[in-house]
Amino acid sequence: MVNYIFIISINQINVLAITNISAAELNSNGFLKINESNVYDITLVGNIEFTDFSKEIILIYLPGSASDDKSDDHCSVKSEFFSLIELLKYKPKNKNINLYLLCSHLLYGDQQYADGIDQPYIYPGISKHERYRKNIKEKVIEFIDKGLSPDNIFLIGHSCGAWHALFLHKELSNLFNSTIAISPACFGPRTLWEKRPNLMERRASEINFIENFNNFDPLIFIGDQDLRENTASLSKLLKINSVNFIQLPNKNINGIYYVDDKVCTWHNNLNGVKKFFILDPHNINFSRCFVKYIDDILTFINQHLD
Repeated sequence: MVNYIFIISINQINVLAITNISAAELNSNGFLKINESNVYDITLVGNIEFTDFSKEIILIYLPGSASDDKSDDHCSVKSEFFSLIELLKYKPKNKNINLYLLCSHLLYGDQQYADGIDQPYIYPGISKHERYRKNIKEKVIEFIDKGLSPDNIFLIGHSCGAWHALFLHKELSNLFNSTIAISPACFGPRTLWEKRPNLMERRASEINFIENFNNFDPLIFIGDQDLRENTASLSKLLKINSVNFIQLPNKNINGIYYVDDKVCTWHNNLNGVKKFFILDPHNINFSRCFVKYIDDILTFINQHLD
């Protein structure tokens, strides 16, 4: 299969038009755009010169991390956006929604600890995840410096990206509106937790920190059967009255995840290509099944806008 890439410049906007976008091509920061005639034709826009920031909402998308303390091979994959891209069709409170991909895959910690092992509770130096949070803060401030109101900035993330967004809800409370967290988790699968007491202590400390936020009102999607964090492990956060919580579905007796009557498979738009079942609700957002929840996200954004 050949992917065709064209680079053009229009009105100070650098456009990377991508057909059948691949993971390698999603290794850059930028705005994700949709071809209105073809939902599968995603365009990555490096920079946009907005004329009126009061009419713009920016959702800063934060992908998860494949490695604990080392850099990752890729930032994201196309399946991650084939549901979320639907948000761009709507105009809550007559404002345009923009989805900005903030890559973190090149970040790494000072120690570059191997994946799956325990780490010292007090990290010697700057960890990968500290750098990830710094990267988020710098991007938020960059948008504000360009003229965007913090009220029109939302963090939206998956997995470790979602965890960092929840953690920053307090520190950056004056710099963005709120958080949409899809399957937040940043300490590996629960099967490893007994072998990682130091990381578990750090995790408990962060949950306690998050739990004591004032005005903590994120939208959290998570399932009972998530292999990382689930509704039980995050029950302290989900029970906070101001938290908006939506439970992702459980698998059926055949081990298959459904949303309504739709089977959840890893999304691709290629005819004749085998569809792989989603085997963990942690990744339901990589399926077109997640389209069901677009209305919930839109309702949440509407409620948080002035």
